[in-house]
Amino acid sequence: VPPLPAGIEMSGEGNLQTPLTPSALSPDPIEYMVTATSREDTFKAASVDFSMSVRESVTCNLLNAKTTDITGQCTINDADNFISEQVFMLISQATLPLTFDVSAFQECYTPSVFLTRAPEAGTTVDMLCQQTSDPGRCCCGTTFPWKDVAPVDRNVRVPKQLTVRARNMDCGWAFYSKYVTQYMVVGQQPEFSTETVVVSNSIFEFTVPPRPAAEPLTFELKLDIPWDQCNPEIVGTAGAEKCKQTLALETAELLGASVDQIVITNIRDGTDVLR
Repeated sequence: VPPLPAGIEMSGEGNLQTPLTPSALSPDPIEYMVTATSREDTFKAASVDFSMSVRESVTCNLLNAKTTDITGQCTINDADNFISEQVFMLISQATLPLTFDVSAFQECYTPSVFLTRAPEAGTTVDMLCQQTSDPGRCCCGTTFPWKDVAPVDRNVRVPKQLTVRARNMDCGWAFYSKYVTQYMVVGQQPEFSTETVVVSNSIFEFTVPPRPAAEPLTFELKLDIPWDQCNPEIVGTAGAEKCKQTLALETAELLGASVDQIVITNIRDGTDVLR
């Protein structure tokens, strides 16, 4: 009979003592058989077969780091002794010290601040982020789309995937700087019906790339307006210039740009060329 995974013990009554942060992982199921023998008659015995695997509650990896945001993918492993509901990330400058304890997430884990409504499944979830009182750190959190699924209806044997995104506009990351991301998961222990927090010992890192330099963009745009209103042969040079100004204002509004970023280089019958 193989030994139990490190950190897991069995009491004299046959109850398994299963910590939520085991000292060793055994992701592949291990087969066990427990045999109970009668104290009155040693020839009377009963056996039970079961399998056990030990997995980390959540693991997250970086998918992409951009100037505006980072995208990560989290693998969530529900278990018979733990049902996940939310995930939180603590993103810190690489030069700051790290503490792998729930105390490090004190400003992150505030249920009234973070989402209580589960987002839709199958999409990239925008995490709710806020900078902490400790400079150089940012907290992000989200509720899992399957939060409201009853524990008895969950398949704890199948890992779940969730793609999440955190935005620089919320966290204030500096270009060229390196950051370290810690994460923890919040859930329930069905046996005790109590909320439980599990902090992972793993991290992922990313460096914020610089913002690319803005370059002029030249394109053609066809507008449905009477040519007579802009034809210099009809309205004259001043009228044509006024038409260009009107076109610049309308184009800026259409593109969501500032009017001083729009330059009309030429207008002609049928097609308006803008830059």
